[in-house]
Amino acid sequence: MSFSIQHATPNDREDLAQIYLAARRTHFFWEDPRTLSLADFDRDSQGEVIHTARAANGLLTGFVSVFERESFIHLLFVAPGHEHQGIGSALLQHLETRLRFPHQLKCVQVNEAALAFYQRQGWKLVAPGYDGRNDYYLMGKTQPW
Repeated sequence: MSFSIQHATPNDREDLAQIYLAARRTHFFWEDPRTLSLADFDRDSQGEVIHTARAANGLLTGFVSVFERESFIHLLFVAPGHEHQGIGSALLQHLETRLRFPHQLKCVQVNEAALAFYQRQGWKLVAPGYDGRNDYYLMGKTQPW
């Protein structure tokens, strides 16, 4: 699948919220899906810069949102049905040319698939933590590949 990466536009918000909700309902087995809503996207990405992955036909297939000042990746999501096509990897690689190192993110400890994905991308476990709801790992990457 061919796709391009670019900054999100205001017109992308609804599609991004749909991806965020659908991906969490599909993969976040530790969350009660009834507590998840479309409104979560605006709340959870407030103040962040969002980069999108868009298929050749214009369909949004994933996104990453970051606090650029801190080089902190907050959200990285790929639309269900588009996983394992290199979208998440491409979004992370895109940030390597735009954010100063080191980069950081938090990953819920029970999300073993995400932990394995980040480790394949060269991320290291820095420290465990707890955010009041979930145990997580702070992860870091100190240099590009």
